[in-house]
Amino acid sequence: MIEGPAPGERQISALAIAAAVAVFAILLLIVPPYFVTFDEAKYLGIGASLWAGRGPETTFGIAFLSHSPLWSLLLFAPQALIGASALDWGHTLNAISGVVVLLVSGLLGWRIRPAVGAIAVAALVGVFYLHDLTRTARLDIPAAAVALAYVWVGLRSVERGSVRLAAIAGLVFAIGFLIKEISLPFAPVPLIVGILAGRPWSVLSRTAAATLGMAAIGTSWWFIEYANDAGRVYRLDTPVWTLIPIGLGFAVAVVVGLVGPRFAERPRAVALRARLNQGLPWLARHGRAAAGCGSLAVWFLAQLVLYGKTARLQGAPLVDVDQLALYARQWLVGPLWLGALAGLIGIVLALGARWAARGTPRAGAIDVVVVAVIAGLPLVLLVIGVGEPPRNYIAQIGLMGALAASGWLWAAETVVARLSAAAGAAPGRARAAVVAVAVIGALVGGSGILALHVRANATSPAGIARGEAVRSAIDWVKANVAPGSTIAFGSFLSYEMSYDLTATYRTFQVRHRIATINAAAPLGLFRAKDVPGDDWIAVDTAPRNVREFQAFRATWLTAALTGRHVGYWIYATGVPTSAPTILAQLTPDHGFERVAGWSYPVADEPPIEVAIFKLDLPHLSFDTGALYAAPDALERMVTLLGEQPEKGSAIARRLAEIVRVVPEGPAAAAARAHLDTLAGR
Repeated sequence: MIEGPAPGERQISALAIAAAVAVFAILLLIVPPYFVTFDEAKYLGIGASLWAGRGPETTFGIAFLSHSPLWSLLLFAPQALIGASALDWGHTLNAISGVVVLLVSGLLGWRIRPAVGAIAVAALVGVFYLHDLTRTARLDIPAAAVALAYVWVGLRSVERGSVRLAAIAGLVFAIGFLIKEISLPFAPVPLIVGILAGRPWSVLSRTAAATLGMAAIGTSWWFIEYANDAGRVYRLDTPVWTLIPIGLGFAVAVVVGLVGPRFAERPRAVALRARLNQGLPWLARHGRAAAGCGSLAVWFLAQLVLYGKTARLQGAPLVDVDQLALYARQWLVGPLWLGALAGLIGIVLALGARWAARGTPRAGAIDVVVVAVIAGLPLVLLVIGVGEPPRNYIAQIGLMGALAASGWLWAAETVVARLSAAAGAAPGRARAAVVAVAVIGALVGGSGILALHVRANATSPAGIARGEAVRSAIDWVKANVAPGSTIAFGSFLSYEMSYDLTATYRTFQVRHRIATINAAAPLGLFRAKDVPGDDWIAVDTAPRNVREFQAFRATWLTAALTGRHVGYWIYATGVPTSAPTILAQLTPDHGFERVAGWSYPVADEPPIEVAIFKLDLPHLSFDTGALYAAPDALERMVTLLGEQPEKGSAIARRLAEIVRVVPEGPAAAAARAHLDTLAGR
């Protein structure tokens, strides 16, 4: 491999990066933000509660401890302090963060070669999912931007041997962790890269200690607050007392890291290292590589073990082939298939680029991205395993883009170099042509894809319908329900509707719960940490996980509605996560009077529908002798029960007696036939 950039590469790459970022930003300015999502409304409500002195509570008065309140605090600050729009401020922060994601991904690619940075940025601009997320006030893009910024600052601290810069890296990590913990997988990346790069152990010890110390100090308040409220250690779910040894362990590690190099420089320590190197020559030659790769492997496996135990998986494996297939069908649609395939091929080609660059500074630059990608992969697997959207690993997408760009550029240069040699052409001119074509092609392609996407999605029909549905429900409540009344909401559009009502009404969320299949449970449906029962009354599929269901039990629903003295229940449907089958149970005979309702059509999608029910609490009841199931939910239940044929057949016979499939149709008939087969009927 020819070392160094091709003629004119720096200039054309810098111009391409500037142009790609400009396209990204300009398109953000000329198109409106999307209609507020449930996440935005949720964090706005939490922010309002924080600034009002009530702590991190949702609009439903429930303490929110899934993430630290930092983003909610930042998001609502302008509205609380000067009356400015919190949403506008959130959109601004997201726009800045989207540009940071592009630039840091480009900087990491630039370290490999300027053209790699330019191609990476241009390609990421074409990943229109990034632009779509940036048109919201969610926390995902800011979290990704800060995670990538931590990697960059941490690398610079190791390269310069700067304890001060390492402390700044620790502060950046703390901020990212407190926004959303997606920065956690990248925590040891600067240290591991420094080990592989041969940086002095004294430098690595001090910078790692400074980073760890500042990160621990910056996040400690949240761990203490969470332990005080939840009685457990955040994310580890260990008893609260374990915070003490954990904190002491961090403190010891920081002290040892800062003062240890002084002892390592004493004559006895130096002599001991010399004897070890002399007696173990392999260690002297390969110890660095073994330590770096071993640390990366340990970190990778530790994450797999930790994530594999998360309660959200409900006992399912972290990696499931069926779940991977479902995830691919849901998210890799349209041109994203081609983008994902190109990225995968590019990553494979990057291995060739790394081999060709061995012994050169470029190899170390590639190693930086490889280490970061490997460190971040377990979180990607967890996100896929639980069925969460790709917005949780935007930082990893940026890193993989830089790695794939290096692979494609190397492959193109290699092919052209051989063709040029065979034709007797000048290799320098050929390299310059390859760089120009690759960079300009990526810029035109990425910018063109984004422009076409934005043109087709300048407004969201679904978002418009949701906005109208939310406004209709809010207006009706204000006109027909006495202030101070208790209003419950289902899952879909609940935060969006309650945000404007919580100041006048008592608001509460009554929604489905996630269940799995267990043939030992009376009806096969089971929820972890819950007493099994046979009073399931409605079940839909959980669309993002092949082994989960969205279900209601009569005991849950009755207790939730009567315990809060709910006067009205507002239930919206129209998306796969809205669990509409429960509506079959909401009849006047069961104490539910439908007093209002609207339907808003959405092109090529189910309509957004809202129903408002007035509750007759003294006569509230449900038909526990009937389990209403969506056709795909019943089909999934039968399939999973079939994996345990002996017990599954008994459950199927019980289900065949009580199941009511809604809506009727060919899919319902097929699911019922499948159930009858398993039941032996």
